[in-house]
Amino acid sequence: MRLRHIEIFNAVYTLGSVSAAAESLHITQPTASKTLQHAELQLGFKLFERVKGRLIPTVQAKILYEETLEIIDKVSSLNKTAKNIRTIEHGSVRIASVLALGLEFIPKAVVAFRKNNLGIHFEIQTHHTQSLLSELKEYDKDIALAFSPENEVGMNYLLLGQGEFVCIYSGHEFDHSPSRIKLADIANHQLISIGNSGKLGNQIVEQLHQANIKTLPVITAQTYFMALNFVAAGGGVAIVDEFTARSHGLKPVKYKAFDPPIAFSVEAVHLETKVPSKSCIEFLEYLKNSIETLPKSP
Repeated sequence: MRLRHIEIFNAVYTLGSVSAAAESLHITQPTASKTLQHAELQLGFKLFERVKGRLIPTVQAKILYEETLEIIDKVSSLNKTAKNIRTIEHGSVRIASVLALGLEFIPKAVVAFRKNNLGIHFEIQTHHTQSLLSELKEYDKDIALAFSPENEVGMNYLLLGQGEFVCIYSGHEFDHSPSRIKLADIANHQLISIGNSGKLGNQIVEQLHQANIKTLPVITAQTYFMALNFVAAGGGVAIVDEFTARSHGLKPVKYKAFDPPIAFSVEAVHLETKVPSKSCIEFLEYLKNSIETLPKSP
């Protein structure tokens, strides 16, 4: 079967008539009928039987339909990629970011950067780390911003800076502690844990395990920002990245970094086959400088 055969067959199977299929594909009904007949001729068997004016798929058609679904999805993805390539503008910067950066750090950076670059249009979306790269592969975004991302073939990784994990609290839990606290210091406090937090969360779990530090989480939050709000509401303490700690949720919280530090990288990712625009490179340089000038824990 040719691709056009597959498109028309899939449309007829899904919509139940040749006329509806033709309309959805923006072709005439005779063209759709002729193409479907040609497909049946090549295959050597009928795809549909007409029963009381309705087209009923044959057994063979039902088997073929399941095979066509992946092909149709691939074509849809290809069309989306082509559309995104056509609409790329050099005066735009399209970013997919982890939520922790997208809450406050990126918005502040974009507004400050645009004061001297008013002609640049920004498009920002936040995603879970696992889905960031798919935005690049479909040319839907120019760059992705992530914490310690896994290296993948076909991607370029640009180091923007380093961040640290910190312990956030809203009461007086660590007011009289040194400027940096030990990881073991959280053991005696009610802990807000983060579920399914990926590579970064595993980093904390491994350090707790290696140090034989036992904790009893009282609440499990889905995201770092949700954990921030639980802490702000007085629900306990939590370990989050420093960018989330600086974000204003229900109310500002206090935070202290660890001794020794628990660090992660902040990186920009783009396709090897798609060099970022001049505007994009300039904004990444601005982000890099912004991270370098953030106040650091003693």
